[in-house]
Amino acid sequence: MSLSTNQILHGRYLIQGLLGQGGMGSVYRAFDQTMNRAVAIKERIPDPNTSPQALLQARDQFRREAQVLGALAHPNLPHIYDFFSDGGSEYVVMELIEGQSLDQIIAQHGAIGEGAVRAWADQVLDALIYIHARGVIHRDIKPANIILKVDGKVTLVDFGLVKLVDPNNPRVATATAMRGMGTAGYAPLEQFSPGMHTDARSDIYAFGATLYHLLSGRVPVDVPQRVADPNALPPLRAINPAISQPMDAVVQKAMGVRAQERFQSAAEMRQALGARVAPTAPVYTPTMTQPAPRYTPPVSPSPVSPRPVHSTSSNWGAILTGLVGLMIAGFLFVGAVAVLMRPAPTAVPTAAPLPTAPMVLVPAGDFTMGSIHYDNEKPIHTVYLDAFWIDKYEVTNALYKKCVDAGKCTLPKETQSYTHNSYFGNAQFDNYPVIYVSWERAKIYCEWAGKRLPTEAEWEKAARGTDGRVYPWGNSFDKNLLNSFEGGKGVTTVVGSYPGGASPYGIMDLSGNVWEWVADWYGSYPSGLQRNPTGPSSGQSRVLRGGACFDNSSNARAANRNLGGSTYSNADVGFRCARSP
Repeated sequence: MSLSTNQILHGRYLIQGLLGQGGMGSVYRAFDQTMNRAVAIKERIPDPNTSPQALLQARDQFRREAQVLGALAHPNLPHIYDFFSDGGSEYVVMELIEGQSLDQIIAQHGAIGEGAVRAWADQVLDALIYIHARGVIHRDIKPANIILKVDGKVTLVDFGLVKLVDPNNPRVATATAMRGMGTAGYAPLEQFSPGMHTDARSDIYAFGATLYHLLSGRVPVDVPQRVADPNALPPLRAINPAISQPMDAVVQKAMGVRAQERFQSAAEMRQALGARVAPTAPVYTPTMTQPAPRYTPPVSPSPVSPRPVHSTSSNWGAILTGLVGLMIAGFLFVGAVAVLMRPAPTAVPTAAPLPTAPMVLVPAGDFTMGSIHYDNEKPIHTVYLDAFWIDKYEVTNALYKKCVDAGKCTLPKETQSYTHNSYFGNAQFDNYPVIYVSWERAKIYCEWAGKRLPTEAEWEKAARGTDGRVYPWGNSFDKNLLNSFEGGKGVTTVVGSYPGGASPYGIMDLSGNVWEWVADWYGSYPSGLQRNPTGPSSGQSRVLRGGACFDNSSNARAANRNLGGSTYSNADVGFRCARSP
């Protein structure tokens, strides 16, 4: 069904307007009334001539693909928040990206300087390394599908032709969202030729063509034309002599007509481009359009996706394209997609082992809880808490392993991290926060340690003290005082690495590094004075606090609230414990 402005979709999403339309569906700007944030929703309307059996098969395929792609978490990819069927159509709810596509930047500025292109290329290749290791092939990389955000970083979007493969056997496709040739000028030979195999090297060609367009200001000729005339594609330096010889060579190799002529992996191409390079002047800044008015409904407990979600800005950019088309029948999903992590960097910061789990006493008394920033942080109210002890640091891999070795705790859901294929159980990361631990497993650990999860009120008082400060260290954000998105690390760090960001009680990492489970069910705040509150008696999701290395300054605020199902775990979710005196 076609969506209209002010329509409520799925009992939750307020449609605010059409962002874009194409052969694969429409993309709408919407407001998530449950999470009080702006989102983008991609709609796929089934072909009415499709048989009922094929429709059911397509819907099942859509759901399974969305689950695979929704598990991706990378700084240069948008988050997927939800997927569902409604009224016969399928929908994907995703992060709303603020910025401009690189093809619009080219239209404004012409050929782009090599320094800026190198910086953007490094980020996109990092994302390609990440998705390829998980068996995801994009198959439609082009300047229009790379968004330059206002913070200067880029995001790879619109996986409309996505193909899923088994990374252990890349010639065997386990899923394909849509059969298609991609976009003229960027699609490699194998996407034009029936029976030819597409793999990660297909993305290498498309990205090489994207770099060619950025550096020359010209859309490259179609690959069939290159097959007919090997001289049809002029070298970059013939168009723009300012381009360095090494860059020209990288682009030529990436655009090899046959797959075996190209770089064989995104990692190889990234290495050929050399060290990371900061953009040189001029710095390209996306031109923003006037955002739509923010919709601020009252918050009430509602069923939500079991995946924690991250608040985004309330501003919308001119170009907002969705992640995942995920939408055309034609195959059955076979088996699970294997997960392979990229190799760990050679140098990893370490710290002296923590012999115990030190705790800090937070004295009894009143404090101010909540804020006016988001509706789910309202109303601001006074809370009295008895004295309590809380862990000075997030629970580390080494501490959690003691519980596993004692037979009381189960292993984290995954033993790797985003950047390291050996994380939990690797002594190199003993003092890093444990991740991939659900609320249920965190609760078991704390009980084994003779403690408990802190209540939401205890956590917030530990983070902001009694003066109502915004962040644990004060009222002004400083990227050097925590491990957050603004700091650019994008990975967890040793606990206690930011002593300047300690709370008034000397408690570390209450902002950034990993989200932290607390004991409470998620729900609306009461008004008036509360004494030792423990949250709602039941609910759909548990509360997460503190933001993580992937999250921005808004999520790092001491009053910010997040949520997730009791069995949810992820690479940016951990916890700490508390106890009564």
